[in-house]
Amino acid sequence: MNELNIKNGLIVDGGATGHSMQFTTELTQTSNVGQLVWNNADGTLDLGLKGGSVTLQIGQEHVARVVNKTSPLIDLLEANYQVVKIKAATGQRLSVDLAVASGLSINSETTLGVVTETISRNQEGFITVLGQVKKINTTGSLQGETWNDGDVLYLSDTVPGQLTKIKPQSPNHNIRVAIVEYAHANNGKLYVNISNGFALTELDNVIATGATNNDILKYNASTQTWINSNSISLSNISATTISATTYQNLPIDIRVTGGTYSSGTAIFTNNTGGTFSVSGFSTGSGSGSSSSIVVGSTVISSGTTGRIPFNNGGIYGESGNLVWDNTNSRLGLGGIAPNYNFSIMRNAPNTFVGMQISNNSSGTAGSDGLLIGIGTDNNARIETGDANSIIISSNSTGKLQVGTTGTQFFGTLTNTSPNTGAIFQVNGNSSTSGLGFFQLRNNGGTPVLCANENGKVSINLGSVGTAQFHIGAGSTAANTAPIKINSGPLMTTPEPGTIEYNNTFYVTNSDSTRRHIVTAPNTTKVTAGAPYTNDGYIIVNIGGTDFKLMTTA
Repeated sequence: MNELNIKNGLIVDGGATGHSMQFTTELTQTSNVGQLVWNNADGTLDLGLKGGSVTLQIGQEHVARVVNKTSPLIDLLEANYQVVKIKAATGQRLSVDLAVASGLSINSETTLGVVTETISRNQEGFITVLGQVKKINTTGSLQGETWNDGDVLYLSDTVPGQLTKIKPQSPNHNIRVAIVEYAHANNGKLYVNISNGFALTELDNVIATGATNNDILKYNASTQTWINSNSISLSNISATTISATTYQNLPIDIRVTGGTYSSGTAIFTNNTGGTFSVSGFSTGSGSGSSSSIVVGSTVISSGTTGRIPFNNGGIYGESGNLVWDNTNSRLGLGGIAPNYNFSIMRNAPNTFVGMQISNNSSGTAGSDGLLIGIGTDNNARIETGDANSIIISSNSTGKLQVGTTGTQFFGTLTNTSPNTGAIFQVNGNSSTSGLGFFQLRNNGGTPVLCANENGKVSINLGSVGTAQFHIGAGSTAANTAPIKINSGPLMTTPEPGTIEYNNTFYVTNSDSTRRHIVTAPNTTKVTAGAPYTNDGYIIVNIGGTDFKLMTTA
């Protein structure tokens, strides 16, 4: 038999031979267990596998039959398409467990495939090692993600057996498992193509045992392998490969601690006792008082004790204006030995020296922000040159604010000892004339309250008064009287020198006797006869009662 055409099916019992077998490509049929059927959609033959749940597309996928030995034992569900790894062998077949990309490499290094049919506990079933897994939910909703066509899927480093489109980061393992061919809730497709990531120690020519922090790999030519080590040899480094910049960036464990120089070659000793030499050097003088060496035109100096080094255009720099007192933990600016934790000295006369604090909102010019220092007049200053205020506060509550409009003066502080219990105290020089040393002004700039160190206080006078308490004149307008007292109760015990008012004025003399103030409603004299035998009387009020006082002609 040279050729056999099969259209409606063929059952062969006992064997058949021939050069070829032709399957019809016109019909659509699902293959049963042990049947071969042409699959026109995928362009290959379908072979129904044992159990009837899995169909193999010949030449397009690779499956394996395994035993479910998950721990703890669970059913492996086709709908969940879990990722499994080789665990051992059972009954002459591989046994599998759920793979996960975290922890020890044993959890993922034998990742084998994706479950393609439901496999009950301790039972056999098929997994897909390479090729398509179909008719599953590939939208990512089962994993709490959103998947699209073409997304690369990795083995999860948090949920055993689960896929994720989030690539695991070291030290977790990077296991690429599949690509989303078709994102769909029911008819989704994955193309499985597992690629296990490799750890450094899995490479054939790397031997890394007992690795510790900051180890490096060194090549051993005799064994042709890379071996971990915590030391480095600089025997082959020459002047063409080491510079001032390279030196400054060397790891701390190979920094030099001393060296000698002779005939253009510097020999250094590192802090582990090893030595190396660099040629091509010449002697020179650095920016400090210590000797230095020169690489090309770059000066490398060991520096002066106490000075703080800085990058000066790519080379070592230091200055006597920037010093550190390591014994007392003090920082100094301006060329002095610091007397306090932070000391600043004026480096030139008649110039402001101090500290500027500013931000992008306050401005970055020389006069912006808060300036604290010594002014050109040698007075200590706290000032601001921009449009903001200086606020002194406690617990975020303002206690003293100096505004940005007008001028605020608090006098010349000659008395530095505050009075006990004083809430607000201003000290100043004596001033018996002019406007005094303390003022409160109105919007027009006229002083309405003045006081000087001699105790003279004036109100609405425009200057320091001529008496200890001097009140300016009122006006004809309402509410402008110089003095006004509200009516109130009298003190229980009269006190000498007091004036009281409870709808009647009282004064108390030194004898502690309260007396009325005599008032008269007017100065008009009334002419009258008897009993007023002279020319009349006037009326006065004492304690609320009118009295007539006789007048003479």
